Amino acid sequence: MHGRPRKALTEEEQRASSLKAAKLRDLQSQVLHFHHNKIYTGEAIEISAKLLESNPEHYTGWNYRKLAVQHLIDQRSKGGADSESIQSIFYEELRIVENALKRNFKSYGAWHHRKWVLSKGHSSTDRELRLLGRFQKLDARNFHAWNYRRFITALKKIPDEEELKYTTDMIYDNFSNYSAWHNRSIILSNLLEKGVEDYDDKGNVLGGESTDDGIQTRYEDILALYQDLMKLDPAHICYYEDEYSLVLFKQLTSDKASLLKRCYQYHEPLLSSVKPYLCARLNGLSLSRIGSMEHLLWVQMLDLSHNKLRSIEGLEALQLLFCLKLSHNRICSFTALEPLKMLKYLKVLDISHNEIGAHSIDTRRYLCSSPFNHAVGVDCNFEKLVEGDIQVKDYWDAYLLFKELNLVQLEIAGNGVLDDRLKAFLSKLIP
Repeated sequence: MHGRPRKALTEEEQRASSLKAAKLRDLQSQVLHFHHNKIYTGEAIEISAKLLESNPEHYTGWNYRKLAVQHLIDQRSKGGADSESIQSIFYEELRIVENALKRNFKSYGAWHHRKWVLSKGHSSTDRELRLLGRFQKLDARNFHAWNYRRFITALKKIPDEEELKYTTDMIYDNFSNYSAWHNRSIILSNLLEKGVEDYDDKGNVLGGESTDDGIQTRYEDILALYQDLMKLDPAHICYYEDEYSLVLFKQLTSDKASLLKRCYQYHEPLLSSVKPYLCARLNGLSLSRIGSMEHLLWVQMLDLSHNKLRSIEGLEALQLLFCLKLSHNRICSFTALEPLKMLKYLKVLDISHNEIGAHSIDTRRYLCSSPFNHAVGVDCNFEKLVEGDIQVKDYWDAYLLFKELNLVQLEIAGNGVLDDRLKAFLSKLIP
């Protein structure tokens, strides 16, 4: 265990340890022999039980035992055995798993074997819940037990609302129970999905859009959960920010009334005969990720400024996009803007006040094709654009991005990469 000083074993302890290891090796050798030769006798099954109760981490032993037990059940079924006889086999399996878990409560193989036994339908799920209650009193944060609990509640078809109450009570007992928090997030996600399905059904029945305060309440619950997790577990705040952003993005875009509040039409002052542009504002929301764009495919002008975006993956779906504002985000390289190459109608781009060039090490820069990984060559057009002290290694990523775009306006001020040389380079690339 961590933090515990080691001490030398006495001669007696060394002899006992050697004897135990030799016994374990002998059991392991026998079980492997049984497994390779498909020997499923009663004696072989008993020896495998001794091995697994001594060493629950022996995955091959668990796999062999499944085959042996299934073989035994098939034999008894062919012989006309009654249900009680079959049930006794599964009870014995549950007993062996319990003994294994007493030795190592975190054994993946033991928990998986228990799921296999329960999936056969001959065991009491009520008993399993009572057993879980005892286990979770010993270790309320053990994620194996929580994972198994989700399996059992699914078998019993326990309502999510009931499990949410149980999980919340566990959190009240120990506010730092991260496994309980994780379970709560899963339940809330299930409830949210269920609510969305109910919402869609209502819309179909009524022949139009309807509002459901319950759905919005569930969204708010999940958002509040991620806000709490950001405070409780700051080491993983980036992950929680991303998950929070995906939920918030879905909340804003999947509800018609909410989305309409952020949409408007833009009329070109000098071109009154031209149809107005369809625009959406999703700025100032602290988004670190963007989700599905299925409800924004019609957007021609999009404002995503003043967020926390490091990536714009997903924007390539907006094939009608004409104007994009990404200022005041956390984009750190030109290569992070690769999805823009897919937008053939994009004319106006604002990437000002980001972090392009602000980081000495850009982990994304070499994820795309470059002259340095031989995936793309330097064409003659690039050579014509560079002059003086400008070299290929300086601006190849900017060149590969902007040569694919048909921009008429680019805002790039406020980025660390911007200097007079880049300005001159871009002015030639984007006249």
